[in-house]
Amino acid sequence: MALVPCRECGQQVSTEAAACPKCGAKPKQPIGRLPVIVGLILGGYVLTSILPATSSKPASTTPDRVQPAPARVKERTLSDDRFQATARVLALIKSSMRDPDSLKWDQILSNDDGTVVCVTYRGRNGFGGMNFEHAAYTKGAISTTSKAWNKNCAKQSLHDMKYAAFALK
Repeated sequence: MALVPCRECGQQVSTEAAACPKCGAKPKQPIGRLPVIVGLILGGYVLTSILPATSSKPASTTPDRVQPAPARVKERTLSDDRFQATARVLALIKSSMRDPDSLKWDQILSNDDGTVVCVTYRGRNGFGGMNFEHAAYTKGAISTTSKAWNKNCAKQSLHDMKYAAFALK
């Protein structure tokens, strides 16, 4: 039997006591071996699933890896350009908001290469009311006029880019 300080009040308490006689705080229970072993096993599993497996051979010489066709590479490049342009436009719109936390994206559209991005959104104005707005990004500039929207966004074949809003969170 040893005396240790209580973790709540600091008074000396026996290691065999069920609670501190002064404040009633229960002593800290030691961790057993089983939880430690299970934690180490789970931690090892998580690390091996997160870290990529290393290979001694270069990636280009492995027979199981199929090189993408040139059309797929071009499509992936256009998709990346479209995503990057859309994310930049959304960030610009969000930074110009009076209350960025109230921003709700309704529709996010873009053409193949991201040179045209059309966005409809709602946001709180200075009086606490919600405004419904639309913006069209073309030629490096954003316009909120109906003329720009009708010319670049209305009745156009554009890609749905709503998932790009998750890049801002």
